Amino acid sequence: MIRKQEYLRTFLELMLVFTFLSVFACNPFKLEALSNEAYQLAFLNISGLFGIISVIYIVLGGSMIISDLKTKQQKIDELLLPASNLEKFVARAIGSTLLVVVILVVAFFVADLLQMLINMLLHKGTFASMTVMAKDTIMKTRNFDITPYMGESGMSISMTMTLLILTPNAFYILGGMLFRKSAWLKTSLALVLLSIIVFSLFVGYGYLVYKYTDYVVYIPEWISNKWFSLIFNIVQIVVCYYFAYRIYCRLQAINTRWLNI
Repeated sequence: MIRKQEYLRTFLELMLVFTFLSVFACNPFKLEALSNEAYQLAFLNISGLFGIISVIYIVLGGSMIISDLKTKQQKIDELLLPASNLEKFVARAIGSTLLVVVILVVAFFVADLLQMLINMLLHKGTFASMTVMAKDTIMKTRNFDITPYMGESGMSISMTMTLLILTPNAFYILGGMLFRKSAWLKTSLALVLLSIIVFSLFVGYGYLVYKYTDYVVYIPEWISNKWFSLIFNIVQIVVCYYFAYRIYCRLQAINTRWLNI
């Protein structure tokens, strides 16, 4: 399991960032009473930034899967744990996916309490809750039927969005198992390089086809089908987890290479 100190540090960092942004959005230099509408507008302006920070944190959280196994003794202790490799890997995978979401949510709630207290002191006793605003927004969204406009059910949209976050998280779990140090940075660079290579091959293939043949390159309609996208993301997640598990089974107490293979 990743060290409790690391979880606590991450929780404190997120809590402080959320608190600072929410307080700063309400103009702490203007010591006047604010209306509820003013608070809602301020929180709405930073909601996108909150979302970006949350997604980045959840995605990069996968690279922390073995970030606590830095020394020889820590690796020996991990190998000697009275559990199977599968059980230990699953526990770490949960800690890099579900637990990071729990930490994020708790940090948001605590930051909401802190910003209410600070804003109450700064703005003559007036305050508002980001949690209540988020709940009201969700309830209004549920009451608004988007199916006629999106052509998809709410469940399908939720599943698609979840997979769009879990898929890169799975890549970073694989990267966290593969690279020894600075796993998030090396995984990011590897993904960028891989994307460039795949895109270059596709463009080069299309160029050769157009230049030397009479064929036309096009993207089949079934690729844009939502079920193909769902299945493709699920396959990527399974493949990443499989290879990450295989690397975990081959961990060595002494390893001076860049890679854990």
